[in-house]
Amino acid sequence: MTTPKVFFSRCKPYEYDAVDVAIESKRLFFGYCMRRLGVAYDRHKLRSCIVDVACDDATWAAERSAQNVWNPQYNRNRNFVREIGPGSIALVPRPSSGVIYCGFVQGGFEFVDDPSWYDTWERIWKAKTSRDPDEFWIAGEVAQTFRVDEFRAIPVPRIPVWIRRSLFGRSTYGIVRPYGCLDPVETLKEILASDNFIPRTWTTDPAEVERRLITDVTPSAFEHLVVSLLQLEYPNEFWTHVGGSGDGGLDGIGADESGKVVGLLQCKWAYEGHKPDLNTQWVAGSHRPREILASAFHADGLPGPPAFEFLDKKTVSALLVKHATSLPQAKALRIGRQQ
Repeated sequence: MTTPKVFFSRCKPYEYDAVDVAIESKRLFFGYCMRRLGVAYDRHKLRSCIVDVACDDATWAAERSAQNVWNPQYNRNRNFVREIGPGSIALVPRPSSGVIYCGFVQGGFEFVDDPSWYDTWERIWKAKTSRDPDEFWIAGEVAQTFRVDEFRAIPVPRIPVWIRRSLFGRSTYGIVRPYGCLDPVETLKEILASDNFIPRTWTTDPAEVERRLITDVTPSAFEHLVVSLLQLEYPNEFWTHVGGSGDGGLDGIGADESGKVVGLLQCKWAYEGHKPDLNTQWVAGSHRPREILASAFHADGLPGPPAFEFLDKKTVSALLVKHATSLPQAKALRIGRQQ
């Protein structure tokens, strides 16, 4: 029995939006089907021309050996379906619509021989392109499925950033793993138990501020936030956000009024205890800028690295409350007292 997982699929075969197919069929689907060589395509009998990714090992080995060119995506599909079982939560992200569709999986993986929702998918295909759907075996794109109870449209801001950050990359499907002690299954169960968007209230409660750091602040936004906090905390210094190739692992640099670098910042949205590797070009002789590590998420009581000033989650939260009236980010997070 597999442990319930949170997983996602973009449901965009050939980049054509098929979310309506997912909602109508109550299925999350993904592509990259393994075609049987030398067999004609029959959209009504897909098992005759496409290999079931959940077949037994002997069948899989035989089908693999028959391929002219092996696509590693096939094994990825096979490993993927083995991880998903009943009670898992399926996600279809649609940030352009401001929602993420969520549903509970009913049963396990199903390869559907003759999808009843094919006509809806074909209409979408023909509205987008004049290419022959049979040439591209498009029924196979919606035949590898997981059945869900229903898809609920959850506003994007309700999904914690540590979950949704996995959904908007280049991967067409994947599994959202636990993040330290953060469990995506339990988190989404709580969200799905309430149909309403609960307006965020203003707060100065340290525990709630810490929670909002990991639910609403992306890693890149966290870097900008910490740079702003350092600027407010040290008004006689000049703090600048840096990043990209050649930055030496830095996210922020602080200088004094003469222009001399006095502070080096690295942000770890999630810190696991490893010492940051900062470029030593900033250290020369007796001149050694203070080194700062900031983190929004880490185990309680985890110490910072030796010789670093550690802005742990409690410190960052306290600084957020302290400087709330001067920070646009604090207003967006509703941290501080109501304006």
